[in-house]
Amino acid sequence: MSGLAGGLIETSCEVGGAIGVAVVATLAISRVDDVIARGGVPVTALTEGYQRASLATALITFAAAGAAALLLRRAERPTSPQPAADPHEPAVAPELVGTHR
Repeated sequence: MSGLAGGLIETSCEVGGAIGVAVVATLAISRVDDVIARGGVPVTALTEGYQRASLATALITFAAAGAAALLLRRAERPTSPQPAADPHEPAVAPELVGTHR
């Protein structure tokens, strides 16, 4: 894509990805801090943080797939296949020059 629409789509993809990473990292760090505050081992805390981040990512992915399945329309297909045009025939019938009816 080019032009304004392409720039907006590209920007929204970049910003959306950055926000997604920030949210998932915040969830992971929050869980790590909770486990360590309760006296947990840092390695276990990190594992639980990754587990919470992975679970959140999976839930967001399934929600997005469900939304796409419900909201996106399928392209309409013709009921009968159209015969392919002969590449050797002109698309428009040629006019006969000099003939009168």
